[in-house]
Amino acid sequence: MKKIFIIFLLILPVCVGAVEYTENVPNACDVSFPHYLRAVIMPNQYTCNSGEFLPAYTLGCQPCPSGYECSGGTFDFNDTESQGLTRTENLYTQNETNACAVNIPHYMRAVITPNQHTCNPGYYMPANYDGCQLCPENSYCPGGTYTFSETVTQGITACAAGTYSPAGMWEVAQCGRIFHVGDDVIYLRAVRKTEHALNFDMDMDGVADYFANMTPLNVPMHINSEHGLKILLDGIEYSVYDDTVVLPAE
Repeated sequence: MKKIFIIFLLILPVCVGAVEYTENVPNACDVSFPHYLRAVIMPNQYTCNSGEFLPAYTLGCQPCPSGYECSGGTFDFNDTESQGLTRTENLYTQNETNACAVNIPHYMRAVITPNQHTCNPGYYMPANYDGCQLCPENSYCPGGTYTFSETVTQGITACAAGTYSPAGMWEVAQCGRIFHVGDDVIYLRAVRKTEHALNFDMDMDGVADYFANMTPLNVPMHINSEHGLKILLDGIEYSVYDDTVVLPAE
């Protein structure tokens, strides 16, 4: 018996509030912020998990630094004050001039920079930066423990030419193609992940090359979308989604 696939496209209006900052970072010793954080569009709020905090003038939550406790919460963007962290132990200090000279972000000034950082999957350690950053688009970051380096960026690999990934990915299988649904997109995987998947045969050889995840749960296509792509399979309605979506606990 042939199976019949019915695709429903649910499109709902999306409103995203954002604030644009384009000026140079104030009072940052001119070297305390990576260049890619100086002219960006930033959301108004971030919700950090337990063990994370929101650094001042930063795009998102970061792992709690050594010597601090971070309980998580929702914080408004602030370009001068870090939020969600409390010091739990006494730290040695050094003067402000030396802190700027070694490029310590202002929320960590007057403390000795640790030699190593452990980055979670989906994060990497930029060169000359005291901490971990979210893995950018079109790359993957497996996570690990890295020793501070002024010249070497660690823990990040670019996707192969012609393949793409959303930010925050951690394995090469998440580098794939982009499936356009109206004005929205789903990032496809190079390796199948879910039991049922939406398969794409790019070279028409009868073998699937890329895959979109499917779940019987009602979830959006990706983390920034309120749209839904549904497939009816064997009497069960499945949601199609990409790896930016964290499924709710069963």
